[in-house]
Amino acid sequence: MDKLGIGLKLFLNYFNISSIMKNYNRIADLLYVAQERGIHVLPQNFFYNPKIGHARHHFLGEMPGNPYSRNLFEFLEEIQYSHEENEGWKLDGNSLRKLNNLKKDVEKVGIEGLLKKV
Repeated sequence: MDKLGIGLKLFLNYFNISSIMKNYNRIADLLYVAQERGIHVLPQNFFYNPKIGHARHHFLGEMPGNPYSRNLFEFLEEIQYSHEENEGWKLDGNSLRKLNNLKKDVEKVGIEGLLKKV
């Protein structure tokens, strides 16, 4: 797994998301809000789609009716099926501070509430 995948895996671990594919919408929404707050987690370039009420990725390869970002899906699939651990890798202090603030806001108003504020 490359550094981009490790960074995303650390992000998912921070939010205690272990069932990756079942939480695709939540992950996309969290990545969008994180991106809007200046937290650098890849992939980036998400946007909010009010018609479906969830964030989506600009570089999609989406077909009508298929909401999944190919880029994000590929990252998540690699993480889900990788048996590599993220030993030695950790989030830096600035990232942890930003993620702590995001997590508090998610717990306070929910991800749906944050999506409406962005």
